Amino acid sequence: MMDCCLVLYHPYRPLLQYIHEWNNKETILPTAWNVVNDSYRTDICLLYAPHQIALACLHMACVITQRDYKQWFAELNIDLDKILEITRHILNLYELWKNFDEKKEIPALLAKMPKPKCQTSRPPSQGGSQSEGQNSSQPQGSQNSSTASNLTQTNN
Repeated sequence: MMDCCLVLYHPYRPLLQYIHEWNNKETILPTAWNVVNDSYRTDICLLYAPHQIALACLHMACVITQRDYKQWFAELNIDLDKILEITRHILNLYELWKNFDEKKEIPALLAKMPKPKCQTSRPPSQGGSQSEGQNSSQPQGSQNSSTASNLTQTNN
């Protein structure tokens, strides 16, 4: 058995630190936060640093809310190609969601799933593990006391 540990740093803290100095953060922050949440449906968090993911989500939020922060992004000392690459990954996810047809895709996926194996023995609820003389509706302790009370009544 393998024993491993994965530590994953989330982009929420860098996102809050970047947006702290912005003016319209009440409109941009929820949008960027939702984009970060959506990014977890991909492997982006395993491939890129959290601050890069936060910047890509901020960039997307600025485009979605039509805010112009081009000068702010230009002043950053970062690799903008990586930010745009992350943005493309997230946009590909949105494109996949847009084109996904549940009624057509789900039956095919369910058909590919392995079916559960049937059990040959009967489950305990159908009397598979209890002896014939025991009543399955009573707890074990109450069966013994009711049997003992029946014996004392017949002897008296």
